[in-house]
This record gives sequence, C-alpha cells and structure tokens, in this order.
Amino acid sequence: MGKFKDTVTRNLVGRLAMEGERIINDELSHVSYKHDTYNLHDSYGYGVYVDGVLVKQGTTFSKAKEKRTWYGKELSGHEVIVDYLKNRYKPNEGIDLVVVAVMPYGEILQDKQGYEVIAVAVDRLQGLAKKIKGAKVQLISRGKTKNVE
Repeated sequence: MGKFKDTVTRNLVGRLAMEGERIINDELSHVSYKHDTYNLHDSYGYGVYVDGVLVKQGTTFSKAKEKRTWYGKELSGHEVIVDYLKNRYKPNEGIDLVVVAVMPYGEILQDKQGYEVIAVAVDRLQGLAKKIKGAKVQLISRGKTKNVE
C-alpha cells in the first residue's frame, strides 16, 4: 500500500505544480498595474506541500534590477517569495498548493486601488478545487486566513 500511496502522491504533486505554474502565468498575463521595479512581478510563486513539507516550488523569472523600499526596508521580490514559501507559509495537513504574490504593496494595489494583482489566480484555484474532492481555497491576507467559496 505504501508504494501505491507514494506514486499517487507524486503524481498529484506533479499535477499541482503544473497547475501552479499555469495559474501564475495566467495571472501575470492579466495584471493591470504598471511595473516600476518588477519586484511585485518577481514575488509571484507557488509551492506544493505534503504533510507540512515543501516538496515543489516555482517562482517567476526575476526581472527586477533594484530592490523596492517599503517602510524603510529594502525588499527584493524574488527573495521575499523564496522566504515566504520556505519559512513563512503555514501549510495545512495533507497536500497544499499555494499560489501567491507576496510583495506587501500588492494587496494595496488590488484592494484599495482596484488593480488586478491576484484575483484571477483565486478564480483559477476555485475552478481547480471543484475538480478535486475535499479541496478548498483559502485567501491569506495580512496573516489571516479565510475560506473562499
């Protein structure tokens, strides 16, 4: 039984990684904000976790030539996404696919200024979740998690 479960898990992880990549590419083709430094672009990524362990990850190709200063702190989009996936995301039990844009000003661009930053990805994740029994979509904002119907 262990070999079968491992094979099924490996196949699911591979499929989720492909979906994560597809969702990020789709989102990036729909963003409506203007790139100034490309750090928000560089902060998109996905991770697949199995029983709390990051087993697969992907990030965008880094385009930023300089860091972005945010409240006095210099941030690199690529560094922020790698840190988030490896150290800051708190996975659920079982298998997780997380798709994120983690530069802190992304939320302001989307929620306060009305730009498309991550909403297309949420829609795509909801569509994917409907195909997987027991799957759910959660939105993480300012460290708080809420279920998305």
